[in-house]
Amino acid sequence: MKIKFILFFAVIIILGNSAVCGQGNPRTAEDFFYRAYEYYFDGQYEQAIKDFSESIRLEPDIPYAYHGRANAYSMLDQKDMAIRDLNEAIKLDNSFTDAYIDRGDIYRVLNRFDLAIRDLNEAVKIEPDYYYAYGVRGAVYHDQSNYEMALRDFNEALRLEPDFSWVYAVRGSVLWRLGNYEAALNDLSEAISIDPEDSYAFLNRGTVYQRLGQQEEAIRDLNEVIRLNSEDIKYNSSFAWYFSNRGEAYRLLGEYEIAIEDFNESIRLRNDYASSWTYGRRGLAYMALGQRELAISDFQMALSTNPTLDWVIAALQDLQRNN
Repeated sequence: MKIKFILFFAVIIILGNSAVCGQGNPRTAEDFFYRAYEYYFDGQYEQAIKDFSESIRLEPDIPYAYHGRANAYSMLDQKDMAIRDLNEAIKLDNSFTDAYIDRGDIYRVLNRFDLAIRDLNEAVKIEPDYYYAYGVRGAVYHDQSNYEMALRDFNEALRLEPDFSWVYAVRGSVLWRLGNYEAALNDLSEAISIDPEDSYAFLNRGTVYQRLGQQEEAIRDLNEVIRLNSEDIKYNSSFAWYFSNRGEAYRLLGEYEIAIEDFNESIRLRNDYASSWTYGRRGLAYMALGQRELAISDFQMALSTNPTLDWVIAALQDLQRNN
């Protein structure tokens, strides 16, 4: 799951209220800061970094510019640079809650969970009624499979902010992993009603539908996931699962040719762990179509990267026995 950074708008009060948005020829640290956020909102992260850097050069003691530049570095997946700037922001203001939260979230992404929890505990200590801190800390516990602690934090986040859409989505992810599919569907549907473009909620709801055997509903949700990520999906290996899962839904409906098209796309995206499952799934589709050699080849490919897939071993042995 990906959690967006909070943009620290309190800087508007601190830096003043002059109307510099759209400033074509910035001169002051404030001018560069505002234009940097214009670039940031427009997705021009490298330009944003340049303007944040100029703002910092002119006024090196304002923590919010470091925080903003960290946001932009993170969007470019330059985590080390983002952490460096967040360190500086916290050094300048050791009560800067959002900086602790954002640094903790980066540590979460990097699987440095002890550091993530440390930062998020500090954020909760500084602002014990800040819903976002509980939400991100819950996400850390989620990624650690510590579902009891995750639910506790998600419940607190939603008590403080009932319209916190992505927490409904992540809590739904916890609930289906605990086997509570009905409650998971309720949370995931609530997330989608609040934010109809929450692809993570659609992905998890599609997963629940698949586990309940409701393949057509799963395909509908996975179609939304792929549509919402259409700009990036063909170039990001982490999206391989989307095609693999949709292909599996088509396979279970007996739509083998369509399933194979999705499996092919998943394999093209070259996610090694997803590919082992996808080769196995495509092998089952080929097996159902009577294409024995292609099925055997796929089963062997699946086992070459993940030899523990018992269902692939069983299918391969079945083909070999019936030779």
